[in-house]
Amino acid sequence: MSSTKKRLIGLVLGLLVIVLTSSVLYMFGMSLLEGSPRSFLQSLAWVAETVTTTGYGADARWTHPLMVFFVIVLQFLGVFTIYLVFPIVLIPFLEERFETRVPRRAPKLSGHVIVYRYGHAVETLLSSLSHRGVPYLVIEEDEGAARRALSRGHTVVYCPEEVDALDTVRLEEAQALVANGPDEENASMAIDARQRGFKGDIVAVADEPRSKAPLEASGATAVFTPRHVLAGSLAAHVVGHLSAEHGITQRLGALMNVTELLVRPSCPHLGKTVHDCRAFLGGDVTILGYWAGKNFRPVHEKKHTFQPGTLLVVAGTAEGVGRLADMMRGTPRPPAPGPHIVVGYGVVGRRVTRLLREAHEDVLILEKRHRPGVDVIGDVLDDDLPAKLNLAKARSVILALDSDDVALFATVMLRTRAPSVPLIARANQSRNVERIYAAGADFVLSLSQVAGRMLTRSILGSDSLYVGDGVHIISVPATGLIDRHPDEARLESRTKTHLIAVERGHRLLFTIPPNFTFQDGDSIFLWGRGDPQSRFRSEFPPPDSAHGR
Repeated sequence: MSSTKKRLIGLVLGLLVIVLTSSVLYMFGMSLLEGSPRSFLQSLAWVAETVTTTGYGADARWTHPLMVFFVIVLQFLGVFTIYLVFPIVLIPFLEERFETRVPRRAPKLSGHVIVYRYGHAVETLLSSLSHRGVPYLVIEEDEGAARRALSRGHTVVYCPEEVDALDTVRLEEAQALVANGPDEENASMAIDARQRGFKGDIVAVADEPRSKAPLEASGATAVFTPRHVLAGSLAAHVVGHLSAEHGITQRLGALMNVTELLVRPSCPHLGKTVHDCRAFLGGDVTILGYWAGKNFRPVHEKKHTFQPGTLLVVAGTAEGVGRLADMMRGTPRPPAPGPHIVVGYGVVGRRVTRLLREAHEDVLILEKRHRPGVDVIGDVLDDDLPAKLNLAKARSVILALDSDDVALFATVMLRTRAPSVPLIARANQSRNVERIYAAGADFVLSLSQVAGRMLTRSILGSDSLYVGDGVHIISVPATGLIDRHPDEARLESRTKTHLIAVERGHRLLFTIPPNFTFQDGDSIFLWGRGDPQSRFRSEFPPPDSAHGR
């Protein structure tokens, strides 16, 4: 029974006791003290009028002090009860009665992916599964988190602690289980699933690398530590160990690299179209599109111009992507003599600090609360902090904060106080990446992006990458297109995709000549929304499949 129902029942019983007791007392008081007897029903009516503050009938005058005192107490009790009933009992009860109920059992599903605990790390995975048409089910033990997931359109089962979650989610028909809870809960979930005979993949999201071996021993097929990967990417970006200045590059096939690049104000080609820069870009990289808020927009090479702050999605060889990154960055600023300032000392902040110090970099740690290893205790939003930290001479500032809102506000404030200091930020949700970029950050990477890419590839396979906004990049063999040209086969129109490149041998062909035909061994890279892989296989099945239809 819910707490609001318990309070409502308690209220009804309490009122009943008060009304009946007061009626009896009033009946005897009027008879013994006032010398004017009243029946029980008359007394009951008078008490009801008093408690509900609706007024009095004939009984409105009393002479005995005890009766006057009794009436005053009952009047205040009635007013007090009226004011408490609505906010404490009735309103919560009505809200609970009419709000959407969180399901307690799974709908009929087959071949679904079970996700244990909702959070930032699985948001991208859920979006990818949804756009690919793969059914999934989120198990959540916290009712508030379950309601948040339900409000965002996810299929959720609420399982309080006293309920065995795997009893309610059709485990025997699932294809995979993703454990996104605390490490000890993930281990318990994996052991329970294996004891029930589950043979599918169990993928665990771990907080610490040391949890990998115990989780694998518990039955996990794969264990990822996205927070540490995120920290490694931030640290590598700061010290320049990346071949190109960008975030996590995703590899598809042997040669194709896909990443995001920010057009910086120092880019020497601002205002020019992609077509104008084609000679400089070369034939081993292409720009697929750019982000406009949460929406992915394709690039028209003869119309799209490079504008500062635009976040591009690019694909190409490692050399081509690196060359394009250099062009987007322009002339880099010389490093300042000060330390790298790490703001926030949680899992990500500690890992970034460790990696930078292992690279023999000078690091200063800022944290709001006292913790071992913290150099400066304070709030990044304090007015006197820039002078206290000598912010203008910092080599970089790395925001390893748990809140995207705080990271966004801190980015705005730090950019106004130290315009030339490189500003690196960690985000939780991928939808906030562009906002933090717009606030002035030089580089932003989200936990949702990092974890989502790892989990998506593990669950859906290595021949597909999820970019976001329903866009997948796929690699498929050209067996159903041998001896045909892409235009002659109407490849793009029939599959509702866009051709990126063809991999032939050790080369990526981004420009398809008129006399080109597909050969055995070629691979095709396409991007499209929804499930482009299924559409390609349906339109261009391998020869053996075509004959069997």
